[in-house]
Amino acid sequence: YWGAGEDFPSLGIGHFIWFPDGVDAPFDESFPTMVNYVRQHADGCYSMPGWLDELQPFAAPWQSKQQFDAAQQSDRMLELRQWLADTAPLQARYIVASFNARWNELELPAEQKLPLTRLLQRLVQTSQGLFAVVDYYNFKGLGSNPRERYHGEGWGLVQVLTDISKQPDVDRADDLLARFSEATAARLERRVRNAPPERNEARWLPGWHARVADYRESTKFAESSKS
Repeated sequence: YWGAGEDFPSLGIGHFIWFPDGVDAPFDESFPTMVNYVRQHADGCYSMPGWLDELQPFAAPWQSKQQFDAAQQSDRMLELRQWLADTAPLQARYIVASFNARWNELELPAEQKLPLTRLLQRLVQTSQGLFAVVDYYNFKGLGSNPRERYHGEGWGLVQVLTDISKQPDVDRADDLLARFSEATAARLERRVRNAPPERNEARWLPGWHARVADYRESTKFAESSKS
């Protein structure tokens, strides 16, 4: 999919973004690293399309949304679509592995990272918490990229967890999923307010709201959190 107003396509179950040659958008490009992960873990299955495997430089071969849309039924696109469908389980594993690695490598002062890690651990012990955390990370990033800022403010997972950690009674809260859903929505609203007007990001806000609203389906801790 190539969204209107965007400079790159989004591919696979994680909407992994892939920059065409010459594009330098202020977002983390995730498609190349996902492809490398699948290469390493496919164990001889899921043969990659030859054109994709041999692509040099490894940049999206379409320069515009118009080119991308016009190529929807081309042999290359059909091969790519089939490969993405076949490798969906590995893409899911990549998302979780990427999150774990990046959180462990996250450079924050200990007095900031330790409380956020404890909050994160409590969240993932809830029945829907792991899905919510990993989905938002994959959706809007970790929040550590200094280029993913508008007016100095980010919208990633670190910013959301920080917002929650400042709320009253957070240590005793049994509604963490609801709080997480509300905090993600608030951060996305702030992003839209801070975004350059020409990006017209308000058009995406209803869809973003619907996505993060799903995080609050269950607010009860899993049995493992009681042990």
